[in-house]
Amino acid sequence: LVTYKKVRRERKSLLEAQTVVQAEDGKVILKKILEIILPIIIGTSVFSIMTFIDLSMITSLLPESLRKLKESGLIDTVPVPEASKLTIDTIATSLKGQYGFQYNTFINIPVSLIIQLAAASIPAIAASVAVNNQQEVGDKIKMIFKLGMIIGVPTSVAFLIFGQPIIGLVLVKGTGGELLSAGAISLIFITIAQLSAAVMQAMGKPLQASIHAIGACLIKVVMNYILIRIPQLHIFGVVYSTTICYIIY
Repeated sequence: LVTYKKVRRERKSLLEAQTVVQAEDGKVILKKILEIILPIIIGTSVFSIMTFIDLSMITSLLPESLRKLKESGLIDTVPVPEASKLTIDTIATSLKGQYGFQYNTFINIPVSLIIQLAAASIPAIAASVAVNNQQEVGDKIKMIFKLGMIIGVPTSVAFLIFGQPIIGLVLVKGTGGELLSAGAISLIFITIAQLSAAVMQAMGKPLQASIHAIGACLIKVVMNYILIRIPQLHIFGVVYSTTICYIIY
């Protein structure tokens, strides 16, 4: 509002001097705005949508997978202390908590930084696209991907090697380190996906990123259904499907 008032005051004399005025219908303006923002909303909210899908499918599919694992005598392989003494529902709740709280919380730390970097890069690239400076566009895209990888790759390696100790620093009886290590590699592909989506938006092609996001979500559902139902994978199936999903995205 402050910027609007300032610009309006500076341009008032210029606007008053105009002799040709082209009025636009409010519906046309609204349609244009929606055409721009809806693909961007879909593309940037894909991570949250996938998390919601994961938690829903874990609730419905995981107990049966754990039941089969218990029947085969391998229930102690799940990352839950004294799993053989617990009920299936208790184990399923614990694993869902590990994924929903520990895993997602720690993964979201670098992801939130990457998303902010992606958002900040859009005006810079769009400015170069507007003047058709392809060299500058290419240079900015390279720089943005380098900055993104400076965040994504070291964090991915840290989670891969030190998943449990990292969670142990924050939570006294922290569990979920195994999940964090298993999903560490997905950070690299999340970085590429988020930055690519931002580049597409800056170049005026947000629809392509949205189509890929929707396709990735659909594939995520299929991969979850297949992998969670494999008893030996159980909760890890969700983590692996995330990596596959972002590779495709």
